[in-house]
Amino acid sequence: MNCFRLSRLRAIVTPAAAIAAALGLGAPASDAASLTPGNILVSNLNTGVLTEFTSAGAVVQTFAFPDFSGGFNDLRDIVVGPDGDVQAYNGTFTPQLSTLAPSTGTITSRAFGGWSTVNNISYGGIGAFGDGVFVTDMATAGAGAPQGIVRFSTSGGAMVRFGEAHEYQDLTIGGDGLLYALRGDLLPNSNVDVFDPTSFSLLRTITLDATVGGADVRGIAVSAAGTLFAAAWNGSVYAADLDGNFLNSRSTGVNDLTDIDLDDLGRLVVGSRFGDVILTDVTLASQTSFAGGGSSGDTIHVAFATPLSVGVIPEPPSLALATMPALLGLLGLGWRRRRRLLNLG
Repeated sequence: MNCFRLSRLRAIVTPAAAIAAALGLGAPASDAASLTPGNILVSNLNTGVLTEFTSAGAVVQTFAFPDFSGGFNDLRDIVVGPDGDVQAYNGTFTPQLSTLAPSTGTITSRAFGGWSTVNNISYGGIGAFGDGVFVTDMATAGAGAPQGIVRFSTSGGAMVRFGEAHEYQDLTIGGDGLLYALRGDLLPNSNVDVFDPTSFSLLRTITLDATVGGADVRGIAVSAAGTLFAAAWNGSVYAADLDGNFLNSRSTGVNDLTDIDLDDLGRLVVGSRFGDVILTDVTLASQTSFAGGGSSGDTIHVAFATPLSVGVIPEPPSLALATMPALLGLLGLGWRRRRRLLNLG
């Protein structure tokens, strides 16, 4: 494990709805409500507003986040933690971890010395595991020179930095309980480092093959079986196996994908540079979409309102029986177990 660095805790408590009201956005705090399972969260990089949508694209509620980027907002990736709070990568060169309690609309923000990201609209990844919230860290000018992964604690523990051999542009906690971090210091960005989120030890490195790695991957999500799903700048979503080998892909028809998330039902949600929200599943067989970036088509990151359960193998809903053997193979299940799950004897 690399060296630990502690930082003085700075907290800012902001009534999110009060900010929203001043900007003409969202509901007052008394109207704030807990997130609805199955819904989709969209963070707007340009406005700093988080919106909860139904899967059909209807707005449920909005929250305005504090600005730590001098008028540029830069609200990046979001994740729902095990406690139901929304954790947000909020900022660029002086970001803070902003924690939203949806039922009250209250936001608490914390900084960490030297934490930053390169000012790319798709960068800034976040994941949650247990009482830990993990964020990507990149080397930037001045005080932002450190790099690696920063872990915040939701239970009062120390904040630490690890994985300092590289800088990372996105990360996720897989359904297998491991931390997957997409490197951002080498092009093409085809290396994914896998860490133990408890000991912070590097377990292995996945090198994505030329088909996936050469597509300019910007966001990753990983199933319980270790199947990696990648959203690429070329507009395609890819599936790769445990060793980084290409399995499947789908061209979404939308350029400049920025982010991807996976839920327990095997659904995938993808965000884009111009605000498109794309819904598909682990088969990549079909898709629906809606506009999540407002009338201006702003850059977005996405997450499901319900956190991915560790150890739950995702299964997409309402698939024809004929497609299930291929799907279960994609998820890494052998034929004998596939037969048992499909009640084929």
